Amino acid sequence: MYYPISIPQQEDVAALLEHLQVVSIETDNLLLPPNMPDLTENSVSQALRPNADTATLIVRDGEKIIGLAQLFRSIWPKTRHRANVVMSVRQTYWGQRIATSMTQRLEQIALDMGISQIELAVQADNLHALTLYERCGFMRVCTYPDFFQEEESGTYTDAYLMRKPVF
Repeated sequence: MYYPISIPQQEDVAALLEHLQVVSIETDNLLLPPNMPDLTENSVSQALRPNADTATLIVRDGEKIIGLAQLFRSIWPKTRHRANVVMSVRQTYWGQRIATSMTQRLEQIALDMGISQIELAVQADNLHALTLYERCGFMRVCTYPDFFQEEESGTYTDAYLMRKPVF
């Protein structure tokens, strides 16, 4: 099935906040803590303001946001050719190539921004995401020990730092 990818607008803030709340509960593989107590419509609205160093994409199924991808260019002059990627898809939509489509769109946006390398960190035990990113052409650069820390338990999880040249 085809789901449209678009750039979120200010009127999407409530739906985007709901998406983030849902995915934060569905999986432990995101940077977001469950229920994200500090995230508000105001903070989401601020994040959507146009910025030359970021890009945000959403995927919808009707009115519901089912996917989110963001690109963040480095602010430092010597690393402005690089950008970090974060992504989430609602669990019931996994396996439908939504993340693949968002990754391809982000690559084109990165090129348009003059970015030549996109990067991400993925939990070492997240085989679903590792398979996706490797299929999209990301390469493991290194293992970063204790990269993530679970807020409640205090336990650490390693991450693979991954990169993909875009050209």
